[in-house]
Amino acid sequence: MLVFGLVWHAALVSPTLAATVLSAQVVPRVLLTLHGGALSDRIGAFRVMIAANTTLCALAATGAFAMMVTVPGANTLVVIAVALGAVDAFNIPASASVPKLLVDAHALGRAIAARQMLTQGAVLCGPP
Repeated sequence: MLVFGLVWHAALVSPTLAATVLSAQVVPRVLLTLHGGALSDRIGAFRVMIAANTTLCALAATGAFAMMVTVPGANTLVVIAVALGAVDAFNIPASASVPKLLVDAHALGRAIAARQMLTQGAVLCGPP
């Protein structure tokens, strides 16, 4: 969701740049999500999720500052999108495994379904 502002800004320049920025965010996510899940299994979902969220906050602040101070070029937008996608690839599997740590086994199916419903609702109602 953090890449929405980057894509919006890139769309003001050209549709090609908007597609490039969006692809730059998706490709690392696709390539690294499996590794993010393995890391979550190895060192713990909470630790990976906290580190990923902290990094996402720093990247968002850096990107916002770059947009505020200067008009970022295409390279800057793509680099920020790649970084957001790479960190998101570690955050997604870590956050998906948290319900099993918080809920009893008999309520796990309902908890995962509720999380998925809320996530899909947020994607449907909010930016991509």
